[in-house]
Amino acid sequence: MRIPVPSSPTRMVGRRGPAHDHCTAVATAVAALAALFLAALPLPAAAQASEPSARAATPVSTEPQKLATIAGVTEYLLPNGLRVLTSRDRSQPTVTMNLVYQVGSRHEGAGEAGMAHLLEHMLFKGTEATPDPKREFSRRGMRWNATTSYDRTNYFARFNHDVDHAAWLLGWFADTMSNVRIDAEKLDSERPVVRNEMQASENRPQQLLYQQLMSTAYDFHSYGRAVIGNVSDLANVRPQRLQAFYERYYRPDNAVLIVTGAFDEAETMAMVAGTLGKVPRPAGELAHPYTLDRAQQGEREVALRRAGGVPMLAVGYHMMPGSAREAVAFSVLCVMLTRQPDGPLYEALVKEGLAVSIYGYPVGLHDPGVVVFGAMLDASHDRAAAWAKLQTLLEEELPLSQESLERTKLDFANSHRAMMESPESLGWGLTEAVALGDWRLLFAQADWTQAVTLEEIETVARKYLLQSNRTLAWYLPSESPRRAPDPARVDVAKLLEDHPWQQAPDVEADYPLDAKSIEAHAVTGRLETGQAYAILPRRTRGDRVSVALRLQWGDLQSLRGRWKDADMLDRMMLTATRELTLQALEDRLRPLDARMDVAASEIGAELTMQVPRQHLEAALAIAVQALREPEFPADVYEERKRRLVANIRSRQDQPESIVSDALRRAGFPYPPEDPRHYRPPEERIADLQAHTVERMKAFYRDFAGASRAQLAVVGDVEPQAIISWLGQALGDWKSPQPWERIVRPFHPLPSDRRLQSVPDKPNAVYLQARAVPVGEDDPDYIPLALAMRIFGADSDSRVSRRLREQESLTYGAYALLSSDREVSSGMVSIRAIHAPGNVGRVEQAIDEEIERALREGFTQDELDAARNAWVDRRLQVLADEGSVASILASNLYWDDTMQRWMDRDERIRTLTLDEVNAAFRKHVKPGEALVLGAGDYD
Repeated sequence: MRIPVPSSPTRMVGRRGPAHDHCTAVATAVAALAALFLAALPLPAAAQASEPSARAATPVSTEPQKLATIAGVTEYLLPNGLRVLTSRDRSQPTVTMNLVYQVGSRHEGAGEAGMAHLLEHMLFKGTEATPDPKREFSRRGMRWNATTSYDRTNYFARFNHDVDHAAWLLGWFADTMSNVRIDAEKLDSERPVVRNEMQASENRPQQLLYQQLMSTAYDFHSYGRAVIGNVSDLANVRPQRLQAFYERYYRPDNAVLIVTGAFDEAETMAMVAGTLGKVPRPAGELAHPYTLDRAQQGEREVALRRAGGVPMLAVGYHMMPGSAREAVAFSVLCVMLTRQPDGPLYEALVKEGLAVSIYGYPVGLHDPGVVVFGAMLDASHDRAAAWAKLQTLLEEELPLSQESLERTKLDFANSHRAMMESPESLGWGLTEAVALGDWRLLFAQADWTQAVTLEEIETVARKYLLQSNRTLAWYLPSESPRRAPDPARVDVAKLLEDHPWQQAPDVEADYPLDAKSIEAHAVTGRLETGQAYAILPRRTRGDRVSVALRLQWGDLQSLRGRWKDADMLDRMMLTATRELTLQALEDRLRPLDARMDVAASEIGAELTMQVPRQHLEAALAIAVQALREPEFPADVYEERKRRLVANIRSRQDQPESIVSDALRRAGFPYPPEDPRHYRPPEERIADLQAHTVERMKAFYRDFAGASRAQLAVVGDVEPQAIISWLGQALGDWKSPQPWERIVRPFHPLPSDRRLQSVPDKPNAVYLQARAVPVGEDDPDYIPLALAMRIFGADSDSRVSRRLREQESLTYGAYALLSSDREVSSGMVSIRAIHAPGNVGRVEQAIDEEIERALREGFTQDELDAARNAWVDRRLQVLADEGSVASILASNLYWDDTMQRWMDRDERIRTLTLDEVNAAFRKHVKPGEALVLGAGDYD
């Protein structure tokens, strides 16, 4: 495969990118001059057409139907789906027959890279009727070959007009359309041949650069893979898989026969009907690839370093499919920009000494392709300057003139005329037009080229020659390039064969982790100095101990005007202590296998930890240091503050953040000095930028303490030892400020609908929020919570079944009730993600499901399923020692016991359907919701 640098005009359908022929790599980029790129290799000789195989449904009639004639080219359709294109030219004594299958590397799936090209090779390994086709071609003096490209594979031969030769070739075409059997021995013998063809390609820097460009430009589409494939797929493809690929695509309704030159039309069509026309059409439908990449989101750059060669650059821009009318604008543009001597790229780079040569061509393909420009440099050139000039000319200046356009149109007209005068070149032009989707494109694009205007060319160029649509590839010669080892798989079974395994000891728990057992075995109390404790002695797997320590400080009065000083506190805990630097702190924790985390804010701190029992004392000592003697290094503070600001900015335009921000603005109506005030992102950023580490240190000094503390420990520990440690470690750490819970009373939400369009956000968020006067201890809490679980807790809920399973509008839709514990305040929220264009359907479906629930109510089956799921999940929460420690600490905070947990379980189990339906009808009112949404609605 090679990428030619055209110096003469090309037709759009001719620029196809690289193709691989049977014995050498060729490019069919310039269709008008395609014959110059064909290898003159000997080809197979005479054989009788064998009977077609039985993989078709039923025998078919062979009478061809004449469809159309354009510019001397006639199209026929056979009953089995085969199309035939003929163009007679008796001025030359030769005939060219070209069988085109509309299958190429684009049709290959995972593990099939290079399969279309490999299959092309295998057709020349012989069938039962023609064991040695190469010899048969040679005996007849035919010029033959085959090529594979992205969208098609073709088999062709040129020979002096002879009825017997034509009959044999058509018979061979028919034989190989249905009777090829992939033999393992023959396949193994051909693998090294194709591998050598790959190696030949790897010798050509310009070809390697092109492939690097393509593989970087495409994310998922097969155009990003080399047509010839890769070594691993070639080495591992099995005969059965290649056979299946052959049977999938080698069929008459996926093929076009092109006959050009000196032949008798009636005689030839009769031979076609008697050979290819007898191949039955398979019963199954043709498989068509459907993958397309999305528009590129930003510029890409890649470098290829290899020994030898000279520096080169290639830049590609995604373009429309080659069949689109506006694609001719790129074909004309490339010639106008690169032609010698008047092309602006030639004048600016070559004549000014920035490059040795330049080129440009559109890779017009069935699916969206790329338009490529490139330059060859030498070691003395400033490659940065060369690229800067090329980029400016392509993406900014685009210097074009009407005079140059008229020259180019004349060049294209001359090229098209020359193609029409050469039967072989016409055959190649038709081949590439068939690959694009329709042979008539060959003539339509010639007309479109003559009609295109300078304004149309500039419009297309401005649309696609964009920085965000660009992929830049460099070839950089290196004397001794260093590379990582070639990828290889691991024989895992062999690797682990003699591994010395260790066995984990069996652990039998003292008692199950359920609410009743926890309540029975927990040791609870409060020290005279105010610290509360809950200790659950219990053996655990790995002999780990889970710790949860909570501290509270400050009240509404003391925090007023000071609460923002605690900004960054959460990110600065565990960064250093008075005795330990950040590195030393981590080095002390690492050998203890202590998983420690500290969260902190203006109202308190929480330390959680899991540590092996034998290291508990040492880990607790470090925890006390971290809480009582923290150091906040200025350099770490500045680094983490910058990171936090960047994170806030990165989320500002996310639909989830926008909806959350709008909800909080509506639900927290407090002045800025009040710690209950909600700060939108822009205010948060401004506060952080004005914040200093000294303010944070002063806040911690003025507020932090353990007068109000709860410690929960779960594990195989001695309770009295933990109680003693708590008194010694925290008993004398007094909180400088009084503490009191900060309450947020119920605040209603407005009934409103606010949708915000956000560019480039194809996944929108929709939210219905209803403020409800329901706290966790209110009678309506459990019934309403269960109602919302039925309505939207999981994939089997009503809103999920409607939006996802029935209407396919969302990946996820959920509903829940969140409530405060101390006051009668909560929120019912219904949320869905969706395509922005579907917002109306999503809203309608949610509203209809609400109306249905209000009208019909929920069912007993729904209630039973929801309550069982809720109870099971509560049991799962208690199965984790860390969660139990957190629950015990929460109980201490609220002065509760596990009896509350058991009472709630009982309430869930005994709740009636009438209570659930009544709670939903009482608190979920149609039209009384704050509706918020964000996404790219425009």
